Amino acid sequence: MVVALLVLSACAREDVLIEFEGTITTTGLVVPVEFRFLTYGQALRGDYFLAGAKTRSGRAEGTIEGTELSMAIHEERDPGCVFDFEGSINDEELVGIFEPREDQEIDCGTGGTWDLVRVY
Repeated sequence: MVVALLVLSACAREDVLIEFEGTITTTGLVVPVEFRFLTYGQALRGDYFLAGAKTRSGRAEGTIEGTELSMAIHEERDPGCVFDFEGSINDEELVGIFEPREDQEIDCGTGGTWDLVRVY
């Protein structure tokens, strides 16, 4: 039994927190952002923090296929606001555009761009 536990713990996957930082630009406003996430195969889940916030500003869930990144971004400040993100990711940068989903019950504003670099 002890041997089985040792083998299982040696084979256990260790998730690594991946971090990017940079800016979000929307309607001419440039805001610093930190994005931290974990991957599970091609799936991605993480949180973003605007302008040095200590608590998350929102969360993201999506997929990475090669260098293509697709996410749904959920705002914390306006619960119910969801944005669709399409972009690219590699070992050094994460860039893309986001747009509010259509047919939301509240006005979620306009879209914009993310321009981030990897933090090691």
